[in-house]
Amino acid sequence: KTLQDDAVASLLADAGSKTHAAAFGGHCVWIGDSWSDESAGVNSQNGYIPRAVAAHYGLTLHNMAVGGCGLVTGNKPFLAQAQEAAGDETFANGDVRLVVVFGGINDRYHNVDDTAINELFGYLVSTWPTARIVCIPMQHAWNANDFGNHWQWLQSYYRNAYPQVAIVPDAWTWDLGHPEDFA
Repeated sequence: KTLQDDAVASLLADAGSKTHAAAFGGHCVWIGDSWSDESAGVNSQNGYIPRAVAAHYGLTLHNMAVGGCGLVTGNKPFLAQAQEAAGDETFANGDVRLVVVFGGINDRYHNVDDTAINELFGYLVSTWPTARIVCIPMQHAWNANDFGNHWQWLQSYYRNAYPQVAIVPDAWTWDLGHPEDFA
Protein backbone atom coordinates (compact mmCIF):
# COMPACT_ATOMS: atom_id res chain seq x y z
CA LYS A 1 0.00 0.00 0.00
CA THR A 2 2.86 2.38 0.74
CA LEU A 3 4.22 1.80 -2.75
CA GLN A 4 0.86 2.79 -4.27
CA ASP A 5 0.62 5.91 -2.10
CA ASP A 6 4.16 6.91 -3.04
CA ALA A 7 3.42 6.37 -6.74
CA VAL A 8 0.25 8.49 -6.63
CA ALA A 9 1.99 11.19 -4.58
CA SER A 10 4.83 11.23 -7.09
CA LEU A 11 2.42 11.64 -10.01
CA LEU A 12 0.49 14.40 -8.23
CA ALA A 13 3.73 16.28 -7.57
CA ASP A 14 4.85 15.99 -11.22
CA ALA A 15 3.37 19.02 -13.01
CA GLY A 16 3.80 17.24 -16.36
CA SER A 17 1.89 14.09 -15.42
CA LYS A 18 -1.66 13.35 -16.52
CA THR A 19 -2.54 12.58 -12.91
CA HIS A 20 -1.47 16.09 -11.88
CA ALA A 21 -3.45 17.65 -14.73
CA ALA A 22 -6.57 15.66 -13.86
CA ALA A 23 -6.36 16.67 -10.22
CA PHE A 24 -5.32 20.29 -10.63
CA GLY A 25 -6.93 21.61 -13.78
CA GLY A 26 -4.86 21.87 -16.90
CA HIS A 27 -4.12 24.48 -19.52
CA CYS A 28 -5.99 26.97 -21.67
CA VAL A 29 -4.59 28.11 -25.04
CA TRP A 30 -5.96 31.48 -26.14
CA ILE A 31 -5.63 32.59 -29.77
CA GLY A 32 -6.77 35.99 -30.96
CA ASP A 33 -6.26 39.62 -31.84
CA SER A 34 -5.99 42.85 -29.84
CA TRP A 35 -9.17 42.05 -27.95
CA SER A 36 -7.16 39.57 -25.92
CA ASP A 37 -3.51 40.57 -26.51
CA GLU A 38 -1.94 41.07 -23.10
CA SER A 39 1.13 42.91 -24.35
CA ALA A 40 -0.40 46.16 -23.12
CA GLY A 41 0.26 45.00 -19.54
CA VAL A 42 -1.33 43.04 -16.73
CA ASN A 43 -3.90 45.73 -15.99
CA SER A 44 -4.88 46.04 -19.62
CA GLN A 45 -8.54 45.54 -20.43
CA ASN A 46 -7.42 43.44 -23.40
CA GLY A 47 -6.20 40.55 -21.28
CA TYR A 48 -9.14 40.57 -18.90
CA ILE A 49 -11.40 38.08 -20.68
CA PRO A 50 -8.72 35.40 -21.21
CA ARG A 51 -7.54 35.71 -17.59
CA ALA A 52 -11.10 35.58 -16.25
CA VAL A 53 -12.06 32.53 -18.32
CA ALA A 54 -8.91 30.59 -17.40
CA ALA A 55 -9.29 31.47 -13.71
CA HIS A 56 -12.96 30.48 -13.72
CA TYR A 57 -12.08 27.01 -14.96
CA GLY A 58 -8.93 26.67 -12.84
CA LEU A 59 -6.68 26.51 -15.91
CA THR A 60 -3.22 27.89 -16.56
CA LEU A 61 -3.51 30.48 -19.33
CA HIS A 62 -1.22 30.50 -22.37
CA ASN A 63 -2.29 33.65 -24.18
CA MET A 64 -0.89 33.67 -27.70
CA ALA A 65 -3.06 36.56 -28.99
CA VAL A 66 -1.38 39.26 -31.04
CA GLY A 67 -2.98 42.61 -31.84
CA GLY A 68 -3.70 43.30 -35.50
CA CYS A 69 -3.91 39.62 -36.40
CA GLY A 70 -6.67 37.40 -37.73
CA LEU A 71 -7.10 34.26 -39.77
CA VAL A 72 -5.06 35.66 -42.66
CA THR A 73 -3.86 39.04 -41.38
CA GLY A 74 -1.05 40.33 -39.21
CA ASN A 75 2.44 39.19 -38.37
CA LYS A 76 1.16 36.13 -36.47
CA PRO A 77 -2.16 34.86 -37.87
CA PHE A 78 -4.28 32.51 -35.76
CA LEU A 79 -2.75 29.31 -37.17
CA ALA A 80 0.77 30.57 -36.37
CA GLN A 81 -0.37 31.39 -32.82
CA ALA A 82 -1.72 27.84 -32.43
CA GLN A 83 1.52 26.38 -33.79
CA GLU A 84 3.55 28.45 -31.34
CA ALA A 85 1.41 27.21 -28.44
CA ALA A 86 1.74 23.58 -29.58
CA GLY A 87 5.52 23.97 -29.62
CA ASP A 88 5.66 25.47 -26.12
CA GLU A 89 7.53 22.91 -24.04
CA THR A 90 6.45 24.39 -20.70
CA PHE A 91 3.26 22.31 -20.81
CA ALA A 92 2.10 19.09 -22.43
CA ASN A 93 -0.40 19.36 -25.28
CA GLY A 94 -2.31 16.49 -23.70
CA ASP A 95 -2.97 18.69 -20.66
CA VAL A 96 -4.75 21.41 -22.67
CA ARG A 97 -8.40 21.41 -21.61
CA LEU A 98 -9.64 24.52 -23.43
CA VAL A 99 -8.66 26.29 -26.66
CA VAL A 100 -10.32 29.62 -27.47
CA VAL A 101 -10.12 31.48 -30.78
CA PHE A 102 -11.31 34.98 -29.98
CA GLY A 103 -11.19 37.49 -32.80
CA GLY A 104 -11.44 38.18 -36.46
CA ILE A 105 -12.25 41.87 -36.89
CA ASN A 106 -8.90 42.41 -38.64
CA ASP A 107 -9.95 40.07 -41.46
CA ARG A 108 -12.97 42.16 -42.43
CA TYR A 109 -11.35 43.55 -45.59
CA HIS A 110 -9.38 40.44 -46.54
CA ASN A 111 -10.30 37.33 -48.46
CA VAL A 112 -10.76 34.65 -45.84
CA ASP A 113 -11.67 31.51 -47.70
CA ASP A 114 -12.68 28.07 -46.53
CA THR A 115 -9.08 26.87 -46.82
CA ALA A 116 -7.77 29.15 -44.05
CA ILE A 117 -10.61 28.21 -41.73
CA ASN A 118 -10.25 24.49 -42.44
CA GLU A 119 -6.51 24.69 -41.81
CA LEU A 120 -7.06 26.38 -38.45
CA PHE A 121 -9.87 24.11 -37.25
CA GLY A 122 -8.13 20.99 -38.52
CA TYR A 123 -4.93 21.93 -36.73
CA LEU A 124 -6.70 22.72 -33.46
CA VAL A 125 -8.66 19.45 -33.47
CA SER A 126 -5.64 17.30 -34.36
CA THR A 127 -3.28 19.03 -31.92
CA TRP A 128 -5.65 19.13 -28.95
CA PRO A 129 -8.14 16.27 -29.61
CA THR A 130 -9.39 16.09 -26.01
CA ALA A 131 -9.66 19.84 -25.43
CA ARG A 132 -12.87 21.85 -25.65
CA ILE A 133 -12.41 24.20 -28.63
CA VAL A 134 -14.48 27.38 -28.73
CA CYS A 135 -14.44 29.95 -31.52
CA ILE A 136 -15.83 33.44 -30.91
CA PRO A 137 -15.50 35.32 -34.21
CA MET A 138 -15.50 39.12 -34.52
CA GLN A 139 -16.66 40.47 -31.17
CA HIS A 140 -17.26 44.00 -32.36
CA ALA A 141 -18.13 45.90 -35.48
CA TRP A 142 -16.67 49.40 -35.27
CA ASN A 143 -19.82 50.90 -36.69
CA ALA A 144 -22.94 49.75 -38.45
CA ASN A 145 -21.34 50.22 -41.89
CA ASP A 146 -17.92 48.73 -41.18
CA PHE A 147 -18.47 45.05 -41.84
CA GLY A 148 -16.25 44.74 -44.91
CA ASN A 149 -16.66 41.21 -46.23
CA HIS A 150 -17.56 40.07 -42.72
CA TRP A 151 -20.51 38.00 -43.88
CA GLN A 152 -18.40 36.04 -46.37
CA TRP A 153 -15.90 34.73 -43.86
CA LEU A 154 -18.38 34.43 -41.00
CA GLN A 155 -20.48 32.15 -43.21
CA SER A 156 -17.32 30.17 -43.88
CA TYR A 157 -16.74 29.74 -40.14
CA TYR A 158 -20.14 28.13 -39.74
CA ARG A 159 -19.97 26.15 -42.98
CA ASN A 160 -16.62 24.62 -42.03
CA ALA A 161 -17.08 24.14 -38.32
CA TYR A 162 -15.88 20.80 -37.12
CA PRO A 163 -18.23 19.00 -34.72
CA GLN A 164 -15.52 19.39 -32.06
CA VAL A 165 -15.48 23.20 -32.43
CA ALA A 166 -18.18 25.24 -30.73
CA ILE A 167 -18.93 28.48 -32.58
CA VAL A 168 -20.46 31.35 -30.60
CA PRO A 169 -22.88 32.93 -33.07
CA ASP A 170 -23.55 36.64 -33.43
CA ALA A 171 -20.65 37.75 -31.23
CA TRP A 172 -20.38 40.79 -33.49
CA THR A 173 -23.69 42.03 -32.01
CA TRP A 174 -22.36 42.16 -28.43
CA ASP A 175 -21.70 45.87 -28.77
CA LEU A 176 -25.02 46.74 -30.41
CA GLY A 177 -26.35 47.79 -27.01
CA HIS A 178 -24.09 50.84 -27.28
CA PRO A 179 -25.57 53.07 -29.99
CA GLU A 180 -22.86 55.69 -29.39
CA ASP A 181 -20.39 53.24 -30.95
CA PHE A 182 -22.38 53.28 -34.19
CA ALA A 183 -22.42 57.03 -34.81
